[in-house]
Amino acid sequence: MFQHALKLQTKRNLQMLLFAPFILAKQFVVILDAGFTSTKLNVYTFSDMIVVSSYTRFYHPGVHELRMNEIEHMIECMLSDARKFVEENGGDVHRTRIALVATEGLRSLGRTCADVILRCIKGLIDRSGFVSGRHSVSVMDGVFEGLYAYEALVYLLFLRDNKDILGEQLVDRYRKNKTRRDDEVGRSDRNAVRVSKNWWNEKKNNGQSTENRDKKTASDNTQDNITDSSNKLTHENRTAVISKVGQQEETGDAKTGKKKLHGWYFFKAKSGENTSKNNLNELKNTEENEFDKVTYLKPRNNTTSSIKSENYLQREHSTTSHSLTTNSKLSLGIIEMGGGSMQIAFSTNVGNKYQLFIHSFHNLGLIKGMNELLSLNLLERCRDLKDECVHCIREHFNLNEFVRAAPLHSVHKFYLLSFFYDRLSEYQPIRKFDDIINVYKTRCVRRTKNCNDLEYMVLVLKGIGLKGDTRVEIGRMIDDKNLNWGLAKALEMLIG
Repeated sequence: MFQHALKLQTKRNLQMLLFAPFILAKQFVVILDAGFTSTKLNVYTFSDMIVVSSYTRFYHPGVHELRMNEIEHMIECMLSDARKFVEENGGDVHRTRIALVATEGLRSLGRTCADVILRCIKGLIDRSGFVSGRHSVSVMDGVFEGLYAYEALVYLLFLRDNKDILGEQLVDRYRKNKTRRDDEVGRSDRNAVRVSKNWWNEKKNNGQSTENRDKKTASDNTQDNITDSSNKLTHENRTAVISKVGQQEETGDAKTGKKKLHGWYFFKAKSGENTSKNNLNELKNTEENEFDKVTYLKPRNNTTSSIKSENYLQREHSTTSHSLTTNSKLSLGIIEMGGGSMQIAFSTNVGNKYQLFIHSFHNLGLIKGMNELLSLNLLERCRDLKDECVHCIREHFNLNEFVRAAPLHSVHKFYLLSFFYDRLSEYQPIRKFDDIINVYKTRCVRRTKNCNDLEYMVLVLKGIGLKGDTRVEIGRMIDDKNLNWGLAKALEMLIG
């Protein structure tokens, strides 16, 4: 009798688990991503800080290729589609946050042109009915694009590996609050168990708040306002050469308690943990997403050189690094190849010291980079992938310093995103970088569609120092959720 009742209760719990995310108050966040080859509409649906679904739609071409009236028409279409999606899924446009974050689509333009475009887009967003904050339009630094992509990966892996536990807590919350609904954007029940939010807040309390404060400080000190009501344009490249980090001299600052590195600021995060252990002790100890005691390295300002730079968005590389102490045994990373730029973000665990390393390559995107090599006739001469060709790639794109400084060999697995997925998804299974090389060698004996793209990707991955036995995963989604930087940005907006 007891077992029968238990089975019925279990069945009922499973049914509630399926519907709980939709019964609970849903929150929507809209992110417009102005990239190099397209502008993407991303709509994320959350329930108690847990992403329930993600919707993505592409609009071609990139903003930088359009006239002003064409940009206005495209943004209006995107806002209309976003409004339709939110309303059809039970949301309220007037409670839905929205932001346009331009990546390489506007980073490749000059400041004046980007300013005019952002003014226009902000006016359309402000009149759309969505919740548009003070910084509803911005141009994002390539480093933060990589950082957000990595955080989205960590977040989705966390949800995937703790799905059952998080689901049970959603059911518990539904039972306790089935007659209550959240009335404010971003508000949640403080008495409910919020594992996902607690995990995110743990990151914030252990260093993410330091990062956000430092982001704002660096932005305020180095950039001017675009408009009174728009966000500040961020430099795509805040530092020029990464390998000099290892050569910098360290000095102490007894008054501020901060260490100073030549060319960098060193910020130590708080070591205390503010998250209740009772809320997290049931979660699996996922080796790939364990965080503790974050330390951030930030470059010093160079306001003078920033003002004098005629094309301030087009410096060569952008780098930042984060140090963490953890017991994590594995490390992972993302390599995101867009049309204009490429971002890499990866964690390492060397000598029991966990580090997060992020680098942005302004000119290594598939379209921009391959056009450069085609103009030099390098692709034609490098079809056999000889070492001399890899050397030429490193010299042309100034990758030697990165290769010497970046410990790619210590990364357990890389997730290859964006154009990597578009070009390689049909050739699954791919488990190692050697598999990609073999795909190119077998499929491109006779030059067929996408062979130039495959050749370029292989040369670039070799150029940054990726070894053939490095584990890789080609994908766009984790557990049916889109893996892109917009998810982490949406969570940041939701948390406020």
